[in-house]
Amino acid sequence: MSISIRHQDREFEVRLDRRRYGQAFYTWAQVLHNGEWLTLGDPWPCSNPKRSEILAAAIYYTRIADLKATGLSVTEASSIAGAEIMKEVQQHTQTTNM
Repeated sequence: MSISIRHQDREFEVRLDRRRYGQAFYTWAQVLHNGEWLTLGDPWPCSNPKRSEILAAAIYYTRIADLKATGLSVTEASSIAGAEIMKEVQQHTQTTNM
């Protein structure tokens, strides 16, 4: 199943794969980025994860991919992407709390 999630000026195409193991459902997600499907980390332990969680993972993993394309290691790219996202969240929080 594919869904589209819009954030600011970007639209993310996300593919969801739901599987059942025993009594539990898990959902794996992938985002289409530069013609390539990127896995969005570990599966969600539910059949219908929140769109906000999928969006956050899509933003994070696409930023890592963009940073890796500049020659950075996965560790460096992950660290920078995380710091950038935290800075944006803090700015958004300050703006909305004023």
